[in-house]
Amino acid sequence: MLACLLLSPNAIVSTDAVIEAIWEDKSPDTAVRQVRNTASQLRRMIGSVLETAGNGYRLRVEDDQLDALQADSIIARADAATDRGEQARLLREALGLWRGPALEGIDSRSIRFGAIHWDNKYPACLERCVDAELELGRHAEVAAELTTVIGRFPLRERFRYQLMLALYRNGQPDAALAAYQDTRRTLDAELGIEPSARLNELQQQILRRDRKLDLSEQAPIPLQLPPPVGYFTGRRAELAQLHDGLGQVDESQIALIAGQGGIGKTALAVYFAHQVKDRFPDGQIFLDLRGHDPMGALTASDALLHVLRSLSVTGSALPSDLDGQINLYRSLAAGRRLLIIADNASSVEQILPLVPPDGSSFLVLTSRHRLSPLTLKHAVQRATLEVLDRDESLDLLRRVVGPRLDSELDAAHELVTHCGGLPLAVRLIAARLSSRKRLPLATIADQLRRQDTRIDMVSQDSGSYGLRSVFDASYQALSEPAALAFRLLGLHPGPAFCTHLAACLIETGQAQIDEILDEIAEAHLLVEVSDGRYAFHDLVRIYAAERAKSLSDLDNALHRLRQWYLGLAALANQKLTPQRKRVQAMALQFDPPGGLLAFLDTEQLNFVPFIQHAEAQGDLTAAWHFGYLINSYFLFRGHAAESVPVHQAALRAAHETSDLVAISVASKNLGVAYRRTGNPQAAVGHFTAALEAEQAIGDQRAAGFTLSQLGIAYTDLERYVEAMATYRTAIAILSQADDRRGLGVAYNNLGELHNILGDHDAAEQCLQQSLSIARELGDQRDEAITLTALGTLHIRRSEYDLAITTLHTALDLQRAIGENFTRAETLCGLGTAYLGRGDTDAGLRQLREAASLARQTGDQRWLAYAQQKIDATNTRTEERS
Repeated sequence: MLACLLLSPNAIVSTDAVIEAIWEDKSPDTAVRQVRNTASQLRRMIGSVLETAGNGYRLRVEDDQLDALQADSIIARADAATDRGEQARLLREALGLWRGPALEGIDSRSIRFGAIHWDNKYPACLERCVDAELELGRHAEVAAELTTVIGRFPLRERFRYQLMLALYRNGQPDAALAAYQDTRRTLDAELGIEPSARLNELQQQILRRDRKLDLSEQAPIPLQLPPPVGYFTGRRAELAQLHDGLGQVDESQIALIAGQGGIGKTALAVYFAHQVKDRFPDGQIFLDLRGHDPMGALTASDALLHVLRSLSVTGSALPSDLDGQINLYRSLAAGRRLLIIADNASSVEQILPLVPPDGSSFLVLTSRHRLSPLTLKHAVQRATLEVLDRDESLDLLRRVVGPRLDSELDAAHELVTHCGGLPLAVRLIAARLSSRKRLPLATIADQLRRQDTRIDMVSQDSGSYGLRSVFDASYQALSEPAALAFRLLGLHPGPAFCTHLAACLIETGQAQIDEILDEIAEAHLLVEVSDGRYAFHDLVRIYAAERAKSLSDLDNALHRLRQWYLGLAALANQKLTPQRKRVQAMALQFDPPGGLLAFLDTEQLNFVPFIQHAEAQGDLTAAWHFGYLINSYFLFRGHAAESVPVHQAALRAAHETSDLVAISVASKNLGVAYRRTGNPQAAVGHFTAALEAEQAIGDQRAAGFTLSQLGIAYTDLERYVEAMATYRTAIAILSQADDRRGLGVAYNNLGELHNILGDHDAAEQCLQQSLSIARELGDQRDEAITLTALGTLHIRRSEYDLAITTLHTALDLQRAIGENFTRAETLCGLGTAYLGRGDTDAGLRQLREAASLARQTGDQRWLAYAQQKIDATNTRTEERS
């Protein structure tokens, strides 16, 4: 039992696993009781480090208490060492911890299987140590040691390669060639194979006394391939495609493996690379471009620097500019046989510099994207991965689980169906089943029917390889302030947060928060996605939220979170639309880096999660207040579609409060959002609901403004008679209420309707009144809107020069205040006016800018208008030519 626990230190080992280790397939009926008794005896011997946890046991040990953990720790330090002497010293220290085969004398099948992992680590560690010592010039010592080592590992070709190199560098070329012949005889006798291409190349280099073998001339060959994934299944057609691509030696050789996340792209790339690595004796380079997370993706320069360092270019020899890096890479790669695996590519721009300069090297890419533009410049062998079919999924499951799968075939079929043919999902379930021999497949299949339990399957019975164990280890290593901060940040509902919010939530200063966030990020529990902004990985966010439940001041922390977002929204309302005062809130005392609008752009993805969070927490007032206040940002930036779910949540909260003011505000905001997303019929319903609430509480000013918005919706629906009557009623109410801004908006809307109906004189009269009010109030946004309407009127009158002057004034105002939504309409007007005046180039330039902006804001109406004008103009130009 102790051996079983030692193989998984600090992880929960299930009782079933212990039973299997002790009795294998012949456990007695009293097995569980005997395990408990043994655990009690062990606890008396070794103390409280043996814990009962869940349905099993955990042995808690520190690194310095277990030689296996100590060896791992020393090897990790060697990995981090930059000095080869220090690296060799550390690896020798780690090797000194091995005293023979792991857990020797224990015959249990599962124990022996686990011990193999540690037995294999010894030669791997020794190979790395010998590489370091060869670079340090310790050839005689290495040669003497390897002569003995090869007797223990006669088929490990890497040791024989190192022995030949050590003998040659020690002035013994004949002995090196004799070692090659001995290797050839041994491989033929034991395995019936010839030495690898790499060993053959070394023999030829020794024969011709190649100076590259001399230590002074030798740069280490990069051998960076990860180990191949176990139980690799299927993909025969794709492997054939990749092998075919290797035959195209007259072109730059590129293979692209594409498909969704978890589909097995990296597994296939690495499996293929191991099959062909002997054809690339000058090195195999592996780099993760991190393209699945664009915020953390490597740049083209980052990727090239990795490759150049792999080719032993360091320090001042590394060019600082991208062009210099590309040229040096091409010079070094020309004529060399390199295999480069670039994993997780996200864009063509990211990988174009990595394309080899000739057909001697091979570039293998994996990506979730098609990267179609790559074929415009290069010949690409493309392998697009689909999900495994049912038979392949069953085969993968059977190879891991064993023949018992065939006795529960119906359950196995259901299980792989739930996995959807995704190799990662099948592997995770297979791993659990392989460690729980008595667990029926039907039990897992039943659990998989419930979507809410599927993610938990990832961590169950996976010990130190489970997500929860990994997160626990990282979390427990944090200092107390960082651990508290981690829990508090777990309350944040959105995808990313800024340091200002973090400081508010954690109640600390900016200097301290930077230090705390750095510590959490250092533990890989947080990622800095841009300057001053941090994000959790999705699964880490779930884990942090679970940890947050243990906060002693949870309610106060949630209050601080809500107040920060309400304060941000109040700041936006105060700065962008100070005339909107139906909701009062304390604005943040905060000068956002890069300006308020730019900062709100970075926060926008948090708005829907926040308002839904406030709603779920039962703070309904905070929810509808936030919807009202943040609407100023949506109005300025034109993000109508993005505002819809915010206002939907605000309206739900308003109805739950039964507060008629809240219902009025939220209904009106949602109506505006629907109208601006091209759904005027839905807008009419919400404006009507807002009007009913306002009439019930006697708020004439609000009712007048709502009528003005309702008139726009009627106009969009071409219900012009109703629109005219609604605008006139709005003007009468707003005049009586002395609401100057509302009156100006209503006159603008009525003027636009007159323009549509062809009554240009009435339109001009209304629009001039609207413009006068906007300038009186100093409202630049309303002024720009009315100037745009006047420009449209001038176009209808064929007054193109006057239209251009008016619309440029509107455009200057919009750019000055950062207003986006109505700017597309203004640009469309300018383009139309220039075309009317006969200036085709200027007209198309304005229309193309309008189309680009409309795409960004989701304004389908003006996008369609701009594109129709562009197409019609291009057609006329072609016909004339």
